[in-house]
Amino acid sequence: MGRRARMVTTIGLALVLATGLGGCLYFPRSFQLTDGSGTEAQPWWCGGSPELSAAQCQNFSAILDVAIAEAQAHMTVADALADGLTPTAGAPAGVGYAMGTARASFVAGSPNVLLYESSAPGARLVGFAYAVTGAEPSGFDGDRDHWIAVGDPAVWWLPVWALRGYENQPDVFAASHPCLVGGGHVTATTDPCYVASHPEPFRFVVTNDDGIGAPGIDALVEGLYGLPNVVVDVVAPATNQSGTGDTVTPGGATGQPATTASGRPATAVAGTPGDSVNYALDQLHLVPDLVVSGINLGQNMNGIVALSGTVGAARVAARRAFPSIASSQGGLSLPVDFPTGVTATLDLVERYRLGLAGAPYMTVPNINIPTCAAGTTVRGTVETVVAPALNGRSYTTQNCASTVTVINDDVDAFNNGFIGITDVGLG
Repeated sequence: MGRRARMVTTIGLALVLATGLGGCLYFPRSFQLTDGSGTEAQPWWCGGSPELSAAQCQNFSAILDVAIAEAQAHMTVADALADGLTPTAGAPAGVGYAMGTARASFVAGSPNVLLYESSAPGARLVGFAYAVTGAEPSGFDGDRDHWIAVGDPAVWWLPVWALRGYENQPDVFAASHPCLVGGGHVTATTDPCYVASHPEPFRFVVTNDDGIGAPGIDALVEGLYGLPNVVVDVVAPATNQSGTGDTVTPGGATGQPATTASGRPATAVAGTPGDSVNYALDQLHLVPDLVVSGINLGQNMNGIVALSGTVGAARVAARRAFPSIASSQGGLSLPVDFPTGVTATLDLVERYRLGLAGAPYMTVPNINIPTCAAGTTVRGTVETVVAPALNGRSYTTQNCASTVTVINDDVDAFNNGFIGITDVGLG
């Protein structure tokens, strides 16, 4: 089946804005990359031969955001079955399972087929597709989409690989995904099929509220540099800005070249953590796949969340539709166990890249890691909620020898030796 020129399918920016920025990713990034300020000529999902124009790319990116949000209403096969969706025969090769029915016409923002790893109830959503009857449809802008005819009379299929963990950067419209061939699936970012389908470097912006010379951000940056095929940009306050929350300086702040404690190149911003995020996006024109704020010296739980510059920076990024996480290490037992904090944060980063953390599960994940006493280690990781009140509990206890198993909130988790992950939202 050859590729053909397609008619422009316009959904309009108004539709994207009507959905709010929550969960959007492709349009904000494409806008920053294609308005002349970005560091790349075209994002991978708009590439091809020829590439989409800036206007076409932004249109397609907006459609992706709307379509992904619709698809993510059914994250597993069990979710699809519970809502009455039915198996659909004829899905393209390499796709374990599909839901939906063929339509008589192509509707860009509303995919009618959901693609899963397999038919098992817990199988996860990996992509979506359009299935259209009749003549070969006119699809998206440009000539990159290629429809696959299945059966007689033909049903025309167009798979789209744009969900985290199963993006296919060489070809978002590929007929199949290399990680699904032979019933396989993504288990790690080191899987050969993941490496093959993600050739583009993963880009981090790292910030904090303890200041650019702090040991926590230094440890985290060194950990991130140890990951393969990544770009790490460090943009953080020049001085300690703890307790500044999500405040920003009217008119912005200035920045200058600096280094981390280990000598990694960085930018020091004369302002708050929120200023640092805005400086990275607006002045340095960085386009991160993920903003990581931390590792903070000291836990950020309960009511401290609203005051935390570490959390505040992550929220500023998320409000601008750039995904983010915040990370804090228990700091009242010395020496502070930053190595455990780095491991926990990198584990969360890995889960994010695999599509198992972040949106749609959480808006802004906030991770708090205890520093355990000698001879003990963290007991595990729990997803919980921000404590509404201390209710007589200690804010500083880090008892990794505890045998308590009932965890009600982030304070319980921390006090009893667990790494706690909560969704602190946009604030």
